[in-house]
Amino acid sequence: MSISSSSSEELQAEIAEKSVSEVAELQDRVKQYERKCESLEKTRADHDKELKTLQDLLALKDASLAELQQFQERCTELETVISDLSELAKQRDIEHEKHVIRLNEELGKARSFAGSPKKALELPDLDFNNGNNTFSSIDIFDDQTEYMNFFRRPAQVGPLCLAPLGS
Repeated sequence: MSISSSSSEELQAEIAEKSVSEVAELQDRVKQYERKCESLEKTRADHDKELKTLQDLLALKDASLAELQQFQERCTELETVISDLSELAKQRDIEHEKHVIRLNEELGKARSFAGSPKKALELPDLDFNNGNNTFSSIDIFDDQTEYMNFFRRPAQVGPLCLAPLGS
């Protein structure tokens, strides 16, 4: 029985060795799987961070698009206002030109009635844009004597009549 017991012991020893090696192999596999799981968890955490960053960027993009649309709407409104103001300015310029023409016509009529019979009153065309429409008072008299006589008239007497102004 010693053979059988020794063979049984050898068999048990062999089984034990195989079991130990299988256990060691299984422990190695478990360690590999644990490392793989840790790596996957780390990758997942990195992907979660990237996803959060992308979501934040998407929210910023949406906010920027909304702001851009508001800006474009405001630009369109401003373009409309500018166009309206330009049209009003054109109309005002046309009215101004008509007014200047009418004033020049009235000035022409006034020239025909002004001055002495010896000399027609010659006034320069008025330019209503620069405001520098001045002429010397001596320009409306024929000579220096007529100019001086104008200012020597008695008080309350107009240049065209000798009657007092109050009557």
